[in-house]
Amino acid sequence: MEIPLVIDPNDYRWQLLGKILKVFEMRKTKKIIAKFSQIKTAINCIKITLTSMFFSTKISHVVEELKRREDLREFLRIKEEEVPKEGYVYALLSRFDLKSFIAMILRILNSITKKRGRNFKLIIDCTDVSVDVNWFRNPVKQRDLEGKITGATQRRDCLWA
Repeated sequence: MEIPLVIDPNDYRWQLLGKILKVFEMRKTKKIIAKFSQIKTAINCIKITLTSMFFSTKISHVVEELKRREDLREFLRIKEEEVPKEGYVYALLSRFDLKSFIAMILRILNSITKKRGRNFKLIIDCTDVSVDVNWFRNPVKQRDLEGKITGATQRRDCLWA
């Protein structure tokens, strides 16, 4: 069973994903994507793919959650009738070869960033960082966590502010 995608406006991951998804609403970005694929369906598929990558889940799970949850559709700005099937998302992604996909992403990045000087370099780190919070190797079960609020979740706002 997959974890449901519940939007938390105070969570830093949802805030960052919201800022990234706003880039796909820009006219410049839509023009770039239109050169590579059909614009509306491609943008929806890229939003679904980014969401699945952001929360380390399957694309099919994100599509199921979009069909079920109205608040997630509002957050991603995808209408109910525009939610693509997971097979279509995979088919669209398979149409891109590596060079064309990288070219599209670099054009989008260049269009939204400020003009840089001649010797200025932009480094983008897209590695997935996994954090092991079970330092003492005590097994924690879901039923043990129900109804408990730990100090770590209370201090979360201080850590990520």
